[in-house]
Amino acid sequence: MAKIRFGAGVVAVTMLAIPMFASTAQAAPASISQSGESVGTAGAGQTSWGCDTNPTKNRFNTSYNPGSLSTTVYYNNHCSHSVKWSVVIFNTKDQVRRTECAGSTPAGASGKKKFSMGLLDNFEGVNKGC
Repeated sequence: MAKIRFGAGVVAVTMLAIPMFASTAQAAPASISQSGESVGTAGAGQTSWGCDTNPTKNRFNTSYNPGSLSTTVYYNNHCSHSVKWSVVIFNTKDQVRRTECAGSTPAGASGKKKFSMGLLDNFEGVNKGC
């Protein structure tokens, strides 16, 4: 019975082959919301902008983690007025970016809203206004 020996050559070949199996996915560039703050496009994200009445103290905040067929956006309105906000979804097949209005969130309200998407859609972020 022959013995099989593994030497440094096998280790070197293995180390060179590892990057071939690594993910080649790259993050899409961030878009800019109407408030001028960066909106993430890959992976979990969050947005926050100041209220109309006191922008340095009170804020409207969102967080999300994009899924393949839907994304749930969690929101918290610390403002003393209602806030309109929207989401941006990009269709990779048609190369079309669309904005869906989430509606108006009452003052002091928090909750979540689910947005359904197609297989070729990418959730890009949350923007102020509709």
